[in-house]
Amino acid sequence: MKTKTEDQTAGRRVRHGAARGGVVLATLGLLLLGACQESEQNRPLDYEPGVYLGQQDEPLDDGVLDQLRERARTGQQM
Repeated sequence: MKTKTEDQTAGRRVRHGAARGGVVLATLGLLLLGACQESEQNRPLDYEPGVYLGQQDEPLDDGVLDQLRERARTGQQM
């Protein structure tokens, strides 16, 4: 038969264990939320094969296109 002191000690262990578990879960939750990088926010999550869902590139001006065509024609590297 357990004495009153043993019962109280066992009850404290259970409460301390539950409190530790709660602290561990709260810490883990904060770490996971902190791991969400700002650059990963608002990015597309649904992908369609063959469809680019990102931002459109700015069109190149005629001067840049002419330079690229000339480099391609002569085989020149950057």
